[in-house]
Amino acid sequence: MGSNQIDVKVKYYAVPAGRYRLLAYTFSCNMVPPPGTVCSYHGTALPTERYLSGSPTFTISVNQLTDAGDFILEYIKPVDLTTVDLFKDRLSDDAYAIRWRPIREPLPNAFVALPIEPLPPVSSQFHSRIECERRPKNKTVQFPFRCD
Repeated sequence: MGSNQIDVKVKYYAVPAGRYRLLAYTFSCNMVPPPGTVCSYHGTALPTERYLSGSPTFTISVNQLTDAGDFILEYIKPVDLTTVDLFKDRLSDDAYAIRWRPIREPLPNAFVALPIEPLPPVSSQFHSRIECERRPKNKTVQFPFRCD
C-alpha cells in the first residue's frame, strides 16, 4: 500500500469516448474482487470492495479533457481526530473505503488547449474528508488527520 496515498499523482490516459465508473478497489488481491472477497497480506484482512452499482461515474467526450478526480483509500469511521489511534483498527475492511476528491493541480502545458469537461457529479457518500493537497511531513498515519 505504501506510506503516502493522499498526495495527488495526476495521470493522463487517452481512452475511447463513453461512460466509465469505478468497478472495484483492492490491495494484495491478484484479481478484481468478487463481492464479499477478503484479501489478506500475512494474515491481515485488507480493504477490498466491488461495486455492483452506484460507484462514481464520469463521461469521456471526444477531444476533451475529463478530470475524473482522485480516488484515495480513506479511513471512513467517524473519529475524534484529537485522540484517534488508527492502528487499533489496523486495515479492517469495514474501516476503509475509496473516496473521491477533485484534482486541483494546474494543467500541464500539453493539455491547456483542450476543452475541459465539468467535474463529474459524485455522490457525497464518496467525498473525501481529507482537505490537504499534500500530506504534511509530520503526519505518519494517513487517514484521517487534520491539515494544519
